[in-house]
Amino acid sequence: MRRTIAGTLIAGTALAALLLAGCGGTEAPATGPGMLFVTANNNGGAERVTIFEMASALSGDSTPDRYLEGGLTGFQELRVCANNVVSQTDDLYLADVAADAIWIFSPATSVDGNTAPARTLQGANVPLDDLWGLAVDTTRDILYVGDQDTSEIYVWDDAATINGNVTPDRTIEMGTGSRDIAVDQTNDRLYVCAASGDEIWILNNASTQDGTVVIGRNINGATTQLDNAHGIELDLSRDRLYVANRNTNAILAFDNVGTIDGNTAPRNVISGAATGLDAPVDLALDRQRNHIYQVNDLARDDAVRVWHNASGADGNLPPNRVISNSAGLLDQSRALSFISQ
Repeated sequence: MRRTIAGTLIAGTALAALLLAGCGGTEAPATGPGMLFVTANNNGGAERVTIFEMASALSGDSTPDRYLEGGLTGFQELRVCANNVVSQTDDLYLADVAADAIWIFSPATSVDGNTAPARTLQGANVPLDDLWGLAVDTTRDILYVGDQDTSEIYVWDDAATINGNVTPDRTIEMGTGSRDIAVDQTNDRLYVCAASGDEIWILNNASTQDGTVVIGRNINGATTQLDNAHGIELDLSRDRLYVANRNTNAILAFDNVGTIDGNTAPRNVISGAATGLDAPVDLALDRQRNHIYQVNDLARDDAVRVWHNASGADGNLPPNRVISNSAGLLDQSRALSFISQ
């Protein structure tokens, strides 16, 4: 089902306002209600991406405007962690762990229904096994894919046109499993939930790294509270890093993201019974409005929680809004992306 929002769908120069979920950077001024993409499983049934076109105003039982679902999509298992990224070129990238594939749909802002991907990344030359993290650097036209089982980050150039059974241009050998990744396009850095989420590695000169990883900085140690961190988001305009910390049921917020290093305490911690956090696995930011969107691990929750004033949110704080769907279209929600319009 679908609803039209007159004058707010992205076109022409408004595409410049699109931001990657998890990419860092700042957004152009928001001119519309924001668009939210949620990967869900419908209680063990059909894999789908549920799309809300008025996300910044939604609360309670909400009907999606569009959703991707059906045999033509190719969906097998859209993984629990950061598997969906919307780029400034209006492409939706989805990581499918069962298919060992990346599905790319375009244009993300209008794709709907039982639709085949515009492009795919799959085949014998695509060495994906247990892919978890995705990030796209549209400035340099680079796709980064983190693989948990192979302990590598695979790098493809020509992200906006890549299609088919294509060998990675470079491989960053992590030597440890990773969860989500985020790219700072301005400074050519990658932020990686490494060591199965107990550390965050910052990789400088990310676009040229090849072979054994070179770690510029490392956020680790007991004071950080990192424990099986899954989702990661950058807000460079506020010099802030957000982390979905699965094992402690918390969202951690670190300041001074451009220089942070070592055993450093988070500035804010959202946690406690009132938050509704239960094995949180992914985050998305509306950087213009300073909102944070969150989903719990699959089968634990069928809702998206939203905190306003994200940069100041701290403690046992209930969400300002909870987006749900009584028809089950948010069942087993797994990953998020948000774009401003």
